[in-house]
Amino acid sequence: MNTQTPTNYIFRVGDGENFWNSSHLYTWGANGLSGLNTITKGDRMWFVTNKSKGKIIAVATFDSINRRGDCTLTDGELGWTGNCNWNYEINYKDLYDVVNLNLLTNIQGNCRIRKYNENCEVNLPLQYPLIVCYSRAVYLPGGGSVGWRLAGR
Repeated sequence: MNTQTPTNYIFRVGDGENFWNSSHLYTWGANGLSGLNTITKGDRMWFVTNKSKGKIIAVATFDSINRRGDCTLTDGELGWTGNCNWNYEINYKDLYDVVNLNLLTNIQGNCRIRKYNENCEVNLPLQYPLIVCYSRAVYLPGGGSVGWRLAGR
């Protein structure tokens, strides 16, 4: 069992549409491994949308990363649109929807994946246990996943 304190990572997810489309499969995509070279199982993934003052829309726990190929789901099966080149699938668990909490990181820049630091205006290590404590489990229609969690609704 890993007793090390999880590291927090911030992931930009565009407008969030593709993220939510594949959320019931607990999967997100990445073009490359840049920013992922130190992430380990159990670390936290904070998802923020672009052009929103870094609004956090969800948080999950990192599970694994795999190179996409013939044995992985297609962009269409994942509900992803656009001409991005998602070469890797990132698998996670314990997803919490925090859209309604209006947590703004105010982080600027084009970095798609970054490690949390003091430039973030939300204290992620402090917020996470509160999100978990005040969330409730919900059923996600069509997803078949009962363990999905919703915060602030």
